[in-house]
Amino acid sequence: MSWLTPLGLLGLLGIAILILIYIIKPNFQQKMVSSTYVWKLSLKYRKKRIPINRIRNLLIFLCQILVITSCALILTQPVIKADIPPKADEKIAIIDASASMRAGIGEETRFDRAVDLVRSEAQEVFRAGGLMSVIVADSKSDFLVQRIGAEQEDELYSALNELIKEDACSYGSADIGLAMSRAESVLAENAGAEVLFYTGNRYLDTGNVTVVDVSKPEEWNAAILNCSAEIVENYYTVTVEVASYGQSKDLTVNCVAHGANYEKTELFMKKIARCENDEPLVITFDQSDVLLYSYESLELYLEEDDAFSYDNRFYLYGGTKDVINVQYYSTLSNTFFSSMLLTLRDRLRPYWDLNIKEVREGSPAVEGFDFYIYEHTMPTVLPTDGVVFLADPDRAPGNAGLVFGDVVKGDFQLVAGESHPIMNYVTPEKITVSQYTRVTLNDGFSPLMYCAGDPVLLVKNLPQTKMVVMPFSLNYSNLAALFVDFSALMSNIFDYFLPPTLTEYVFDVGESVTLRARGEYLNVTGPIPEALQFKEFPQVLPLSVFGTYTLMQPLMTEGMFDEEQFFVKIPAAESNIVKVLDELETPYVEKLPDPLDRDLLLYFAIALVALLFLEWWLQTRENY
Repeated sequence: MSWLTPLGLLGLLGIAILILIYIIKPNFQQKMVSSTYVWKLSLKYRKKRIPINRIRNLLIFLCQILVITSCALILTQPVIKADIPPKADEKIAIIDASASMRAGIGEETRFDRAVDLVRSEAQEVFRAGGLMSVIVADSKSDFLVQRIGAEQEDELYSALNELIKEDACSYGSADIGLAMSRAESVLAENAGAEVLFYTGNRYLDTGNVTVVDVSKPEEWNAAILNCSAEIVENYYTVTVEVASYGQSKDLTVNCVAHGANYEKTELFMKKIARCENDEPLVITFDQSDVLLYSYESLELYLEEDDAFSYDNRFYLYGGTKDVINVQYYSTLSNTFFSSMLLTLRDRLRPYWDLNIKEVREGSPAVEGFDFYIYEHTMPTVLPTDGVVFLADPDRAPGNAGLVFGDVVKGDFQLVAGESHPIMNYVTPEKITVSQYTRVTLNDGFSPLMYCAGDPVLLVKNLPQTKMVVMPFSLNYSNLAALFVDFSALMSNIFDYFLPPTLTEYVFDVGESVTLRARGEYLNVTGPIPEALQFKEFPQVLPLSVFGTYTLMQPLMTEGMFDEEQFFVKIPAAESNIVKVLDELETPYVEKLPDPLDRDLLLYFAIALVALLFLEWWLQTRENY
């Protein structure tokens, strides 16, 4: 039992006052008087009750003492404290493993400091007999160890050493929310566990998390945040976004164009950017600085000795497009394929440089092109170094693997065949044909459209044979008039056989790139631990390390390879190593009801009433 108001015990002084009253009150004095027989007889009966009166008086005195005691105890507000079992000291350490934690002075990074502080904290917790959990907050944000005690401390120290040895800090952003949700699983077991977040970021509101700042005041960062190049009036304008975080600085931005223009030379450009108040600044290199109409790569760099060097260089690729050589051979003059090829050239300009050669007379070429269209008159043999489109063939080339039959005339409506990417956005039922040639299929061909039960659009895609066969003439069909369908068909054929490997050339760490190939396989090299080879496409490649990646694939021409590159950069938000954020996402902790103390006030009040009643009853028995 304990007292909420211990000063109430001063009420026990009333007992001393009661005793003093009994001491100073007048005593009964006996006097001898004359009496009658009746008086003497009454005295005899009274003397017999004197022992009982003494006991009664003693009980009354005792009741009065107990009444005073009960009143004093009521004033103290007596309670029986709830039994709360002691909990062991437990802490959850979350280590920020985002790219900004690679900032540092000399060889020591913020990540190194965080790991050392977690090790020291664990030693204190184990010394106190507590439990320790450690979470590494990166893109996956998983436990390093979970709720271990002193008997497993070597396991923790070994794991922390491996973090430093393996350079476990990421190059991208951390999923702090996921790390906090991991911490919730521990807090569900012990809501009293303390959550420690080791980071270089600052927060205005940290909630129920203790933030441990591992940054140093002298750390600052000069960064190239982004870069793009756009053709303006036939020349490239290069736009660069830079910033200086932690210091106001004049940054010298250098730009080198490798493989520039037809001469394939190097062009150098330089500008000064005044960066203040941690605000990004945009500068441009345009034709007033240098005339640049093509490049293999742009290299931008800063010459600053800052705390975070990973964003001091930036590479931009894709300035020179691969040339796709197209031969269109037709013995009958029409503008259907010619017009569509010009439309495709404009549409594919972001990915390819379409070089179109039309042949009307003489013998068509059977090598040296990436895409061949033969209309009406066929070559003796098919090319083996590119995609072949046979339109309205008059005979089957020797290595085509086809047999042509009779010419069928009439009014026909086409129907769909096998489902295929080439047929995307093409509606066969809208296409009519008045004349076509029967084709006997062999293995390897996929019929995509039928006419009166005969295949009239066939596709074959093998490593050394890529072919489209359309055994009817556009002159005997409404296909060319259906601009949307004809355009979709030709675009799909190019996209299926000659897909661009890349559609973008700059990515952030943490993003993914979708790779396709026109070759049999695609090799990927770069800052990744080991080279990769893909044979199935499209292929999604997660990007977890910054730097330049190189893609290599074989072409149909034996011994020829195509090479492309793209750059993966540090996310711009990670370059700001002095940022102050509004609110930290914190783990949810279920609030359990507090154990209730047992209030004894009612029981003492009942005792007081009972004692008062007993004292009253004893007082009423004085004359009995």
